[in-house]
Formats: sequence, C-alpha cells, structure tokens
Amino acid sequence: MKICVDAGHGGRDFGAVGYGLSEKDINLDISTRFEKLLKKKGYEVVMTRRKDITLSPKERVKKINGLECDLVISIHNNGSNNNKANGCEVIYPYKSLIGEKLSRDILFNISSLGFSARRVYYRLNNRGKDYYYIIREIETLSIIVECAFMTNYKDNMLLRQDFIRKRIAEAIAKAVIRYNNFFKTSFIL
Repeated sequence: MKICVDAGHGGRDFGAVGYGLSEKDINLDISTRFEKLLKKKGYEVVMTRRKDITLSPKERVKKINGLECDLVISIHNNGSNNNKANGCEVIYPYKSLIGEKLSRDILFNISSLGFSARRVYYRLNNRGKDYYYIIREIETLSIIVECAFMTNYKDNMLLRQDFIRKRIAEAIAKAVIRYNNFFKTSFIL
C-alpha cells in the first residue's frame, strides 16, 4: 500500500495561528512522525512537503495525483474566532463508507489523548460535490484530519507537547494500519 501524507499549509500559508504557534509547523511535525511510523511497518510513504514551503491547492493536488497513492491523509489543525471551539474533526468523501469508517477510527484514537471528539463528517458544495478541494480533486481516498484547535487554549497547550504530537501521529497510524490489516486490499472510494 502506498500512502501520501500531506502536511497542510506551509511557507507563506501559516494556516491557523494561536498562542504563538502556527498550524503549518505543527502539521509538518505530526506528518513526519506519522511517515516514520508507517515506514517502520513496511508501508510505502510519500510526503507532499518535508520543509516549510508554499504549495497552492492546485500544486498540492497535482503532486498527489501524480504519485498514484492508495490513500491520502492530510494533516491539519483547526482555528476559530470562538476560542471555546475545541477537539478533533475528521472529514471524509461523500458516500465513502470506507472513508467514514477510517475517519471514525482516527477520531476515536485522537480523542483518547485528551482532545474532545468533535465530529466525523463530509461536506458538500452547492453543486452537490465534495466541498473540500483536496477531497474533491484527488483521485483516490483522501481524509482530512483536523487534530485539534490552534485557537483553543487547552488544545494548543496539548499540541505544544512533543509527546502529544508523537501520540497523535501514533493514533492516526494505528487506525490506518488496523484498517489495512482488516481489509487486506487497496482503499476503494
């Protein structure tokens, strides 16, 4: 199985910012840890970025589609004007039962680390297509993991901890490995 790990944002695109932390940096840290865990288990893993570079959504999707992966996990962290908004969210493609199952496992694993389990969902645009560009335009199963809220004090204090970022990567890897071992096939949309 070939897995693409997409560290969201980067370069000029800071993503959510809270309490002096930038989402792009936290995303990259979790993503590289996730990559190492998967490689240790024998998975072929490719990254969209390994450094603090800017990739437009179009460049990101073109790169991912050119890699011909079986699964894409896009690592993010959330932000909100409401600093009480907290917890993990996982987004999957519309009508993807496989995506929903994997997303629920990821959410469960991350919420066991002290983050609230906010929701697992899909979102459609006004044309009835997946709302999120990275899910809509990628040719294989793509999951967006919003690990926590950068703008929530408690979530942010957890994300600052090296140990917690390591555990988040392990939580996502555990779900991906468990799922792959259960089905023993490539991911299907």
